[in-house]
Amino acid sequence: MSPSRRWYSLRVRARALRERHGRTFWIAHSLWALAQGCAVAVLAEERPDFAAWVLGLLAFVWLSTLFFCRSEFPAARPQSLRVGVASYATRVFYQETLFFLLPFYARSTTLTSPNLAFTLALAGLAALACLDLTFDRWLRRSPAFAASYFFAVAYAALQLLLPLALRTPFTLAQPLALGLALFAAALGVVIGAPRARGRSRAARLLGALPVAALAGALFLLPRLVPPAPLRAVEFTFEDTGETIRATVRVAAPVPVPVHVSVQWQRGAELLRESRDVAITAHGAGFRVWDELSRAKLAGEGERARRRVRVELLTATGQLIGWRRVPVRGAQSSPGASTRPRRTSAAASSAGTAGE
Repeated sequence: MSPSRRWYSLRVRARALRERHGRTFWIAHSLWALAQGCAVAVLAEERPDFAAWVLGLLAFVWLSTLFFCRSEFPAARPQSLRVGVASYATRVFYQETLFFLLPFYARSTTLTSPNLAFTLALAGLAALACLDLTFDRWLRRSPAFAASYFFAVAYAALQLLLPLALRTPFTLAQPLALGLALFAAALGVVIGAPRARGRSRAARLLGALPVAALAGALFLLPRLVPPAPLRAVEFTFEDTGETIRATVRVAAPVPVPVHVSVQWQRGAELLRESRDVAITAHGAGFRVWDELSRAKLAGEGERARRRVRVELLTATGQLIGWRRVPVRGAQSSPGASTRPRRTSAAASSAGTAGE
């Protein structure tokens, strides 16, 4: 048998094998992808310095997204080897990127706040990326889904990786991540639209609308997004006599410069907002403190029955954490020490004078 006939015979057998067992293979691969993603999540917990590699994965995902935007894949056309390899690599890199991000966002999430929804959405996107058949079909045939999915992943990744890998100040990283993710997603739509025709071109242009809506929501509602890699690890309340002092310890896997402020609220009423304090969160934690007078804390009449809460916010409006002030004011939040701690060289501190 000639080499050309032998090669043709192998191709025919491989195609028949794929048609007969392809669905079973991809279901098994989906389970494997989920297990591999869990392993990546554990690795991210132990080795945050791998963040630079994730930037490379994100760059590949962007290039592959441009590839799909510039190509037409009718439903009846079988996948070529080139398309199949690009599609498979895109799914794998999406999986690895999302599972790397999840541990950081989970630690930065405040469970009783709106930013929990963002972390749950990321987990849903990671699970969807493991469903090979469904995800591949939506990614190739829905421009709106492809652009929106890429934008969400790119924004979450850049907000984490710019401070983690490039040491970008967090106050700059958040808007920069939003702008870069929006630009990259819109570029994919713009590049793909001129090559399409008729309804397909209109569908690609309309694919930019969900991206714009999502970007607008994230810009106008910053509390929806956890401030990864920052996290509040301890709240402590101290009675100084005339005031109540709240101390929050903020940590990050690597040194991250950030501007933060402390807010005291009773319901919808803002009792006090401190000035912005420039800190550098790090592994040992940076303590931020602020004080409120007992007169304001006590309140009058019906207001006195409402508990006061202390919130720590970034300059971009993202919630790092919050706790309610204990009724007697001299106790700490659950799990924190009731005695004031001394400031050590490893755990620096900054604060503002209270009213």
